Amino acid sequence: MHLFEVDLRWGITKHEAEAERTLQLCLDEVDRCRPFFVGVIGQRYGYVPPRYVSDGAAHLAWLDDQPPGRSTTDLEWTYGAMEAERLAGQAVRV
Repeated sequence: MHLFEVDLRWGITKHEAEAERTLQLCLDEVDRCRPFFVGVIGQRYGYVPPRYVSDGAAHLAWLDDQPPGRSTTDLEWTYGAMEAERLAGQAVRV
């Protein structure tokens, strides 16, 4: 088994952030890490984007139903580990 550390903010350019692509890029990185997602969180809630941009991606359509005010970190956790419907029993909260 190999463990690779992934910081979801590494590699996001200023241009991508200004184009409101941060959330989509982070969620795409979560997908690349599947079937595993181990989240470590500190004391910050994270950046709260002004809107959630899914760019019509079918796997991100759930973002359209999210209430405003959720941080990128919160949405990453929801997408990566907490959506029981999508993960069918694979998520474990510790």
